[in-house]
Amino acid sequence: MAAFLVVMTHAGSILGEPRYYAQEPLGGWLRGFRVGVDFFFVVSGFIIAYIHWNDLGNPGRLRSYMASRFSRVYPPYWIILIPLFLLYLAFPNAGQPSQRDPLNFVFSVLLMPFPVHPVLGVAWTLVHEMFFYSVFALLIVTQFSPKRVLLGWALVIIVLNLSFSPLAFPLSIFFNPFNLEFIVGVGSAVWLMRHRAPAPLCMAVAGLATFAGFLFFGQYVLETPLLARTVFGLSTVVSIIGFVELDRQGRVQVPAWLQLLGAASYSMYLVHGIAQSATLLALFKSGWGSLPMLVAVPLLAAVSVLAGVLYHLLVEQRIIRIARRALA
Repeated sequence: MAAFLVVMTHAGSILGEPRYYAQEPLGGWLRGFRVGVDFFFVVSGFIIAYIHWNDLGNPGRLRSYMASRFSRVYPPYWIILIPLFLLYLAFPNAGQPSQRDPLNFVFSVLLMPFPVHPVLGVAWTLVHEMFFYSVFALLIVTQFSPKRVLLGWALVIIVLNLSFSPLAFPLSIFFNPFNLEFIVGVGSAVWLMRHRAPAPLCMAVAGLATFAGFLFFGQYVLETPLLARTVFGLSTVVSIIGFVELDRQGRVQVPAWLQLLGAASYSMYLVHGIAQSATLLALFKSGWGSLPMLVAVPLLAAVSVLAGVLYHLLVEQRIIRIARRALA
């Protein structure tokens, strides 16, 4: 769901480029679907804590933690990034100057913070992801209280963003409101390790309904970063707690095709921009560039999903297995 929302956002924005339709579908309404990223960050915080919470304060667990995170994130990403950078070098009119900057490429390869967007635009979320993983790694190798560290971090994020928004780089990475969503994701995992959620179906539905309600009708919320991260982060937490409890009770039956889409979500996220660009380029080169907007949007969405599933089956799964064997 989170990946597909982002797919729809970028389908709308690329159609609005002057070289294509020069106007966004539905009056730019699809821009709001970018909040799929919020769902993604909360889920990331939840999963890391649910799997690795008992590793905190145990330096001997650092190697397996880092190997797991590295193999999951970097190899599938590099296979997209490196050819894309070479393409930008070969065709100077493609992309932005920053996407041909060798220094930006190095920081993009490492997924380290840099003042401009990475070469692969969507990787900005992975920069935040790797920063959060680094904080979690610090908690593994030290004896700091994870609760105090995370609560203190959350408090500083809130105070700084209420007082000095927008923050300048690199504070915009370290204290970005998106980090609050990792933290509440961790909190939901810790809570679920110790408690059973009451009325889980109601929680799951209420969380998703709140998320959808603010997505469709909360324009003010969408344009206010700290408020948006709070609203979408907390509604995601409520839905996660509900669904996890339903799963623990054996009340969730996920169809195989939906499991496949979930497994392919990272691949879909990585390749959808390239898939959409290639599709539109092919349409306009072949004389099909006059498709109605309401046909072009679902076409781009379908191509993105298909490309993501194929990349997952043919590349991502294999490269992750190779990386994990190499790091074992």
